[in-house]
Amino acid sequence: MVQETNHLEPYVLTVSPVPAGTKVSDIEFELAYLSAPGVSLPYISPVTKDALGHLTTDVALPAGSLVDQRMVGTPPPADTTTFTVELDIGGAPWLVAGEWVEIWVAAPLKDQDFSVPVVSSPRALVTGVRVDGGFAADSSRVTVDLLVPRRGIASLIHAKANGYSIQLSPASTTVDTP
Repeated sequence: MVQETNHLEPYVLTVSPVPAGTKVSDIEFELAYLSAPGVSLPYISPVTKDALGHLTTDVALPAGSLVDQRMVGTPPPADTTTFTVELDIGGAPWLVAGEWVEIWVAAPLKDQDFSVPVVSSPRALVTGVRVDGGFAADSSRVTVDLLVPRRGIASLIHAKANGYSIQLSPASTTVDTP
């Protein structure tokens, strides 16, 4: 009876870290067997991997990850690119993969002050949010992967390289996607 309902099914694990936006067909996988209690799990298997090869990952994945089929989707528009920012705000409830945000930047002034912030990108898609979970981790520090319009990447790279304050806020839900 146990063997009929609980058997091992083949699935695939990522061999190395996978950035958000990577095509499934470009990911290096290794085989893993999971006990499936009579149901089909939502993870990519050797059988589904080829059929999903044209899709891209919506989130960044560490090495050794099972890839849930709900973590992949249609490739982003050709005029977008990924930008990663570290924030000291902790995990705001609206800061989750799949949400749209505005990116604000403020130039540094003297004495730890910053200029009045301006919107650098009015619509960016959050593709991943990571918090370091180590023993001495700072839970207020999060790393956020964003899909941004390519036309705005130069100003964001400039801001990051020159110590600007970079902050995110929820984007308006009334604007169409870029």
